[in-house]
Amino acid sequence: MKKELLPKKSATTIQTRLLNFKQNELTIKEYGKQITEMFVDLTISQADNDPETYKVLKPLNEKQAIKRFADGLRNRRTGTIITARNFTSLKDAIQSALDEELPSTSNSNLMSINKKVSCFRNSRGRYNYRGNQYRGYRAHPQHGGGMSRGQQPTWRGTQRGRSWRGNSRPYQNRGKPKAALDSELAIVNNTYFSGIRNEFNLGHQIVCIQAPLFHALGSIVTLLSCLQHGATVILASPAYSPSASLRAICAEKCTAITGTPTMYVDILSIMKGKGDLPINLNMALAAGAPCSPELIHRIKAQLKCKSVRALYGLTETAACVFQSLATDDVNTVSQTVGYITDHVELKVVDSNSNIVPFGCSGELMVKGYNNMICYLDDPEKTKEIMTEDGWLHTGDIFIINPDGYGKIIGRAKDIIVRGGENIAPKEIEDCLNTHPDVIESQVIGVSDERLGEELCAVVRIRENATFTSNDLKKHFMGKLATFKIPKILKITQEFPKTTSGKIQKYRLKELVESGKI
Repeated sequence: MKKELLPKKSATTIQTRLLNFKQNELTIKEYGKQITEMFVDLTISQADNDPETYKVLKPLNEKQAIKRFADGLRNRRTGTIITARNFTSLKDAIQSALDEELPSTSNSNLMSINKKVSCFRNSRGRYNYRGNQYRGYRAHPQHGGGMSRGQQPTWRGTQRGRSWRGNSRPYQNRGKPKAALDSELAIVNNTYFSGIRNEFNLGHQIVCIQAPLFHALGSIVTLLSCLQHGATVILASPAYSPSASLRAICAEKCTAITGTPTMYVDILSIMKGKGDLPINLNMALAAGAPCSPELIHRIKAQLKCKSVRALYGLTETAACVFQSLATDDVNTVSQTVGYITDHVELKVVDSNSNIVPFGCSGELMVKGYNNMICYLDDPEKTKEIMTEDGWLHTGDIFIINPDGYGKIIGRAKDIIVRGGENIAPKEIEDCLNTHPDVIESQVIGVSDERLGEELCAVVRIRENATFTSNDLKKHFMGKLATFKIPKILKITQEFPKTTSGKIQKYRLKELVESGKI
């Protein structure tokens, strides 16, 4: 807080300027800096230099400043995303807006990207894909940790009566770091088979989409799959909003809903105290990030779903690699990411690229019709992730069971090395999420002079609850090995997230190590 009240700056004058201030030609960083200065000046003026009053006014004015920041952004899409994220920190809102900027956004680059993007439309201008046949092929287990294929497949498909054969027409992901180009063959057929697993082809399904449409879960797994199978799609709001999703589920009588684990955490949080809602869901699909067993059980119980399902995939694999079967019970769904998707090969390898036995962990690799063509204009990155014989590195640590079900252990890059021990954070997070006072948790490795990395648990707790280091230790006692119990505990109100709702662990680590959490 500033030491002295700036002269001749009344609260009314600052507030008026704040209401009318827009980004215009400023950069996001410059615009955010000026909004921050006005917000601080306004709070000081209203508090009349009284520290206690300042503490009371600060969160109220910060909410207003975040709204003004979002409303004044030149890019309306970014402004809508910032508003939907419900930030409580202006600094986080500004950082999120900066994250939305593509590394290269010149007109020439965007035109180059757009020239290489194609979508399939029928004569009426709507997506309408019909059933596709894949013959003479069935995934089956073999010795080792892979799934192998038999007869070479023959593809046929129709689009409004016109036959086509899958080729390399690209479908492009506009992600910040890279653009993955998926083929028409991959998109059309993966959405077809995925939709059957989700039973979008049975009856008339009404599906609520929570994930944004620039995310594979929103666009490929849900939207295109629903359109291909004739299901109704409900877009609850222009940008992600848990309250809007909940209203849509009730008002539109949705039979299915899809979203990331964080989105379900948000919905379940706002349902608290609302009584018995008119929810009649047949299916809830959790994908886009690892989902804890505790959350799977909560989704089924509180959203009154007849079936909860899991899905694992990447944009680089046209969205789906593993997916729950309709007959899977809640225990199977909570312990795995589903059964291998149709017509795809998988293997789990060690650090030397040797296939490991079933039940052993290693990096998951994928081969099949659904693999991407390449990363747009980035041959070096493409070579890093794809081998010459067509195998794609996922970067995820997996265990494959002999029955074809997969279990994700964690991201290879998220593995914490503590004193020479490799520790997967997901196992710790899953256990921590079963504590009654914990809403959501993340476990990260923070720098330690002696051990290299030390385990740190960052948790969101329920309103009016307390959670201490002793509570954490008691909860883990007898459930995990001692070296897996986090020594550091941090409490936060929210996690840094991408616009599609995925928690950004690298940013969380930065915040903890800088002392901001």
